Amino acid sequence: MPTFETLGKSPEAYIKYVSAVYPDVPKLVPDYAQQLTTRDAGLLATLRCSRWSLSHKAVLCGDAVHGIVPFFGQGMNCGFESVVILRRFLQRHGVSTKERIASALAAYEAWHKPSGTAIADMAIENFTEMSYLVGLPEFMAKKHAETVIESRFKTKLRSRYHMVTRTLIPYALVQRAGPLVAAAVDEAEQFCKAHSVTIEQAPDDVLIKIIDKHFTPFIQKYKIDLSNPLQEFYPLPKLAAL
Repeated sequence: MPTFETLGKSPEAYIKYVSAVYPDVPKLVPDYAQQLTTRDAGLLATLRCSRWSLSHKAVLCGDAVHGIVPFFGQGMNCGFESVVILRRFLQRHGVSTKERIASALAAYEAWHKPSGTAIADMAIENFTEMSYLVGLPEFMAKKHAETVIESRFKTKLRSRYHMVTRTLIPYALVQRAGPLVAAAVDEAEQFCKAHSVTIEQAPDDVLIKIIDKHFTPFIQKYKIDLSNPLQEFYPLPKLAAL
């Protein structure tokens, strides 16, 4: 597949490639060849840090510690969560001594770092999904089945995408939930294939049994209420002696 490096700065090369692969682009972006040959390619990067805090002296939040690629649209949201969680641990531990501050910063890091890592991984995975998998019929069939199931049982199962973008469930928990949702959808598809029915025709009791097998134990374990998108999982803001 051609890259910016192999196509270089030749307008003719871009015109030939775009006309063959993306024939709708010239009408939508008439000056695309000029843009592609006169502007440098940007860089999308993931930032991972081994430590987020240093004793009572320093702490990192937001993109400074968990910068992610934009393919889940969660960079700013994750940054907001960093601030909320840090504030609540400062409230819980207090700031009257260096020891209390250090304890609060360490607790913030231990609590939120797994979610920073999780959303970074899921954002990269979502790029693969959007750039490649959506072109595969079997993948689209699986997504259709997932959509039908979650639309019928909104309080029992939700897609990973919904949990990331429409709830406050920590990203680390959503990452663990993803394979469980996929397993439920896979078994539902297998049932439909074995019984020559569409996912829309699959009986409710069968789908519920499948959900209860794969996903229900997870939401019960972590006390997740899928009917409440604003359910909080942040540390309780108990006030310590400041």
